[in-house]
Order: sequence, then structure tokens, then C-alpha cells
Amino acid sequence: MTSGSNPRDSVPIEAMLLPPPVWLDDHVSLHDVARIMCDAAVSAVIIGPHAAIVTERDVVRALAAGEAPDAPALHYASPETLRVPGAASVAQALAAMLHAGVRHVVIVDAAGVPSAVLPLSAAAAVVLDATAMPNWLSALRIVLRVESVDL
Repeated sequence: MTSGSNPRDSVPIEAMLLPPPVWLDDHVSLHDVARIMCDAAVSAVIIGPHAAIVTERDVVRALAAGEAPDAPALHYASPETLRVPGAASVAQALAAMLHAGVRHVVIVDAAGVPSAVLPLSAAAAVVLDATAMPNWLSALRIVLRVESVDL
């Protein structure tokens, strides 16, 4: 650990006790993905045997482009997902997401099988909770959490 680092910065992703991913077959429609995301209160699902990921953003973009709700969601899935081992730290996963410009990372077990999906917001919350910050930033964090619940 470097000088000035916080021991909580090394919290492994596995310690977050993330729920297993919502994993759907590769014939699911955009409408079904949207409904399932709402019902499960998740912002991304895994589709098909190759574990492509579909996010809320993918569904919105497809529908905004005029795609029919019954269109296969797999056409809008990202087959090349960012994958991080569960033993990695939350801070490492957050850094990888920010570097890649993505909002979700697939967490894999020791065998490389997806075991969870970590949203950027959850990773950022863990890292922010582990960081000493000025009062104004703490207040901003609370506001952002409240706003994200309403989405």
C-alpha cells in the first residue's frame, strides 16, 4: 500500500456480495429486456451463451433509432465486454471502467464465468465511501444517490 492510501481502497469486488447476473437467452426482445431490467431492478443483463451484455443505454439507443420493441436484443448487445476478476479491488474495477468509458463491467469467477455485473455507480459509491472527502463533496454524493434512485 502506498503512503496516503486507504486500506478500504483494496476492498475486493467479491466483498460487495453482488447478486448473480440476470442471464437471458439470445432470442430475447428489446421489450422483454426492458421489462426484465425493470422487474429485477438492474441496469444491465447478460444475453446468450457468449455472455454479451445489454444495458439500459443500449435499449434506449435501439428504440430511439426506430427499432421495433420485438427486435432481438442480441443485435444491440456488446459482445466484447470488459471483464474483471472478482478478486480484483473495487477501485481497480472502477479505474478500468473509467479508462474504457463503460458503465458496467462483468465480474468473472476464477474459471472466467460471469458471476455478476458491477455498475459504475455501485463501484463509485464503494470508493467514495472509503475516501475522506470535504463536506461539500459528501453532500453531492448524497444528492447523486437520491437522484439515481429516481431513474
